Amino acid sequence: MNDYSIQTSSDEQLFPFESRPRTTTVLAFLTLAALTLSYLGAYAVAGALVDSDVLPHWLPGHDPRPRWFACLFAALLGASLLVSAVARFLSRET
Repeated sequence: MNDYSIQTSSDEQLFPFESRPRTTTVLAFLTLAALTLSYLGAYAVAGALVDSDVLPHWLPGHDPRPRWFACLFAALLGASLLVSAVARFLSRET
């Protein structure tokens, strides 16, 4: 039988300058994701549902979408921050 020696590289050799992501960068991406998803939910989905007559048309001057946008944004950002805090708590070294 042939004996083949396969040399493998560890992660430290492959990525010697890899560092942890900065907290501000992660928070910026979480905020951007929450803004994007809340906009899509409040305006795009609501507009499609109104166009297909699933939701009734609202009266001029009584558009509920800005309030939906703010509520969705707060809920999504809060949920993502809560999940990240729990993950940080569970991954800490004791």
